Amino acid sequence: MDGTYNQAVLTAMFTALRRIKKNCSITIHMDNTYLAAMIDKQLLRWSMKDFMTGKGEEIKNRAEWKQFYEEFRKYRVSIKTGKHERSDLMRQEIEKWKQN
Repeated sequence: MDGTYNQAVLTAMFTALRRIKKNCSITIHMDNTYLAAMIDKQLLRWSMKDFMTGKGEEIKNRAEWKQFYEEFRKYRVSIKTGKHERSDLMRQEIEKWKQN
């Protein structure tokens, strides 16, 4: 995959959420404090403006944010930042995925 680390993380998150087939609460663990803050502070606002800025420009990684939001809104999702016991393994998997 070509693109940025944030694109890869967003893609991994919405791909994982798509696999869930029942109504449940979900906790996403991440060490990406930027994405966590954007999910917490901007996601709803962006969704109401079709993922455009106040100046009418597309937000960066708009397609990935839209796809993430479509899955995110189906569940009760909480975001936890900091290292999880499996963070290193997940990071390795993301790097492998990015190379394909």
